[in-house]
Amino acid sequence: MRRKIDDVVMENNSESESSRSGSSGALSRPAGVRESRKQFNLAAVRKAPDFAAGGDNGENLDPLLDLEVLLRQTWNICGVSTLFNFQCENEVVLKQYAKKLREQVACMLSQEDVSYEAKVSVLELERPNSDDHPIIKINVTAKVATKGDRETMVYSGYLISWGNENVENSFTDNATKLPLLLCRGTPNTMKAVHATLSRLFDCIIVTLPANSEDLAWLLPIIISPGCGQDSAKDADEASLEYRIPNLPTSESITIKFQIKNLQNLLKSFLSDEDKINAHEVHKFHEIIQHQILEVSSLQLGLCILHRISLPCVTISGSKMKVTNVQAMNAVLTYLNEKAMDALHCHVAQLSICK
Repeated sequence: MRRKIDDVVMENNSESESSRSGSSGALSRPAGVRESRKQFNLAAVRKAPDFAAGGDNGENLDPLLDLEVLLRQTWNICGVSTLFNFQCENEVVLKQYAKKLREQVACMLSQEDVSYEAKVSVLELERPNSDDHPIIKINVTAKVATKGDRETMVYSGYLISWGNENVENSFTDNATKLPLLLCRGTPNTMKAVHATLSRLFDCIIVTLPANSEDLAWLLPIIISPGCGQDSAKDADEASLEYRIPNLPTSESITIKFQIKNLQNLLKSFLSDEDKINAHEVHKFHEIIQHQILEVSSLQLGLCILHRISLPCVTISGSKMKVTNVQAMNAVLTYLNEKAMDALHCHVAQLSICK
């Protein structure tokens, strides 16, 4: 496999100038949604362990370890528009939010012998940018009277601002930017919580699925040095699942590559180790599809990439599961940019998060 990929790289390098001058339409977004991404700053992700790192005693601590609270769980990915009149500095105010949330959830999900408790708190995690708002944690538990005092977590969510480099302030006196929401729980509780938050803070919460272009970007990002998949073993594989147009999602094509081969492929033409641009992402997948055609005679030109799975991360649609902090940092950085872009451009074209 490695020899064939290298052969394809040589063939494509000879055509790089003509490809560079051409259109990168293969990765363009549907008209009217938002402009196609031009580049991604890999350096910003790699330098993350240095942001506000270290303790008062000069300890060399890695703040990314705080992200372990989000690992090894399947999260729904949502975007959030600006929250108005949201305050988190006062513990009393947070308890008032929790009380209102509990009341609304209990009203909307009224069930006999079931009581609810809610908690809204500030999660003390280091953030990549000093302008990032502190992460807000929201938990809702349910207790069934007939089952004693056992509580069940029915909603867990984190409102996140992660690396807003292009935003002067992520929060002011009456407007707060927490563009990303990772949540999990029962469908009805998620719907009730999001509806309540929308009313309390005059915001919109929408699903933020990773579409085919997002997955096309995330694959080379995650296998780049410092972004989650550095220490790939020889047997480690990346699984790419393509959906066939006009057929059920179950009718898909799964292609597997050794991660080390993909890393060598990316290194062979990446012009700047600190960033990756749209042309390079397009070329990366063009070579992959050429290799698939050569090895298996499968033409994937019209197929849609809808799932990527690596040892450190699995993403499909609006769900993701990450198993190491470097990959979580890279994914949060990418999704935060996507949420900021989408929610300030064409919110109405995204589906409301249930």
